[in-house]
Formats: sequence, C-alpha cells, structure tokens
Amino acid sequence: MQKYLLSKSHLLRFKPFNYDFFKITKSQIITLSDGRKITGEDFLKEINDIEQKLNSYGYSLRDKEEEIVIQRIVIPRQNFEIQRKVFKEIVPLCSRDSRRTPKRI
Repeated sequence: MQKYLLSKSHLLRFKPFNYDFFKITKSQIITLSDGRKITGEDFLKEINDIEQKLNSYGYSLRDKEEEIVIQRIVIPRQNFEIQRKVFKEIVPLCSRDSRRTPKRI
C-alpha cells in the first residue's frame, strides 16, 4: 500500500500580492508563456489564489527556494520485490546467445 506524506510547514498568514509588486495595472494585458493573454486583474487573482493555497501548506511564492515539495509518495520496498517477481515470470530469461548484439543486414 502506498502512503502519501504531506510536507506541511507552519501555517502562513495570507498576504496578497498587489499590482505594484509585479509593476502591472489592473487593465494591462499580460501575455503568458503559453501565448494566452489575460488582464492584470485576472493575473493577480490567479497569483493570489496560488499564494493562498501555498500559505495553507506553510509556503509562499515569495520564498527563495527553486522547488517546493508539498507531497511525497512512499512505496514500500516489498512492492518492488513483488513487481520484480511478476516481471521475471512474464519475461523469460534470455539465453546467453540472445544477449549478443543483433547483426546488421
């Protein structure tokens, strides 16, 4: 059975970003990396939604880390042993001759 571990730090008080932080205006059109265009207002709303969710895990977009790990999956080693056993039953062992590189025609 797999276990999910939440990497929760202390809860942070939500402090919303404002237009000045990004040097944008409410009506400014922003082009996202995927080519979509949204207003400064929509951009700020999305950023603040993300920030609020991260804050509930104890993280912030203001943090200096390049990566934030919120969840890890723990798989017991015995699961891999079971997979290895099943795989060996499905895939026959190669003979010594079949391990050689095939000849090019």
